[in-house]
This record gives sequence, C-alpha cells and structure tokens, in this order.
Amino acid sequence: LADVLRGKKIKKLDLRECRLTPQNAAKIIKDLGKLEILKLNGNDLHQNVEDLANALSDKKIKELDLVSCQLTSQDAAKIIKDLGKLEILKLVGNVLHQNVEDLADVLRGKKIKELDLGDCRLTPQNAAKIIEKADVKTIILSANSFNEIDPIIQALKNSDCKIEECKLSDNNQYQRAQDAIKERISNQQKTILDNIDIDAIFEPVSDISL
Repeated sequence: LADVLRGKKIKKLDLRECRLTPQNAAKIIKDLGKLEILKLNGNDLHQNVEDLANALSDKKIKELDLVSCQLTSQDAAKIIKDLGKLEILKLVGNVLHQNVEDLADVLRGKKIKELDLGDCRLTPQNAAKIIEKADVKTIILSANSFNEIDPIIQALKNSDCKIEECKLSDNNQYQRAQDAIKERISNQQKTILDNIDIDAIFEPVSDISL
C-alpha cells in the first residue's frame, strides 16, 4: 500500500480499523507530503509511537483522528508534538488520565479549533490541567463521568484560558461551564478597556502652522 500511495497528492487518508501498528501507519504516510486529514481510529497504536510521530513531523496535518487507539497522554503528546497546523484533534476513548501534564504542555500554543477528549477516563483535575494550558477554542469532555466540576470551572475562569466552549455530557454542568467562560471573557474585555489610554489616542494637536 505504501508503494502504491507514494508520490500521490493525497490530502485525506482514512485508515480506520485496519489493525495497524505505529510502524505500519508510519510507512504508509511517510511520503504523503500533501496529507492534511488522517483518520487512524480503532488501530492499536500504543507501542513505539515514535515511528508514527516522526512520519507526521513534516506534514501539515489539519485534522487528526486517533479515536480508540489505546493511547496514553504521553503517546498522544509524542504524536502531535510537531504538528503546527493542527486544527482538529480527536482522542476519544483513549486512556489519558495519567501523566496528563505531558499532553497539556504540548497543546500549549497549538491554536486548535476543536479538541475531543470524550471518554478518556479523565478526572476533573486532569481536565483542568489541560484547560489551563491548551490553546483551544472548543474542548469536548463528554462521557468522562465527572461527579463534580469545580476544578474545571476554576480553570475556565482563569484569565489565561483560551477556551470559548466546553462541552460536557450533563446539561447542568455544561451550563455552568459556559457561564464560567462568559464571566472570564467579560472580565478580559473589561481589563482591556480599563487599560486603554484614551488621552493618548486623542492627544490634542497644539502646533498647527498654515
């Protein structure tokens, strides 16, 4: 398959449920320089992800689907580390509750439009760590069975937070999250206005010669 695809100007590649290893996947995508969308859902990719990470490192991937790939936070961090153009990342169904700081650190500055972390065994504390650092517009945290979301709410209120929507399974929790985001955005806008020097903008002109 790798030989057949080599040199092709493929932008989207769907390899879901193909029983691939990271090494197999790396060989297939290695020479696909135009690749923008890659779906690897349902493949067992948790061992030796370095080969896959290296194959992706020079690609301008915009959407990456890694749903149910048996990945840890460390695995996911290695895979996406060099993907500077990434806009949509789906990690649903992976085991991300340990060493979540590794993933959070890599997500800082990525400017991702949508990050799906549904059903990843996250705790509210895990989710809060990602929220605090991730440069993401929309984060999806559905099906993580949060009993309480106070750490998430506090993270969403943090002035450095970039998130505009936080999707949760429970409607009441979702509304609390959105209220927290609205409060933060309102405070950020107020701070900007308070720091504007009106006198400097409309500085009077005293010396005019005709």
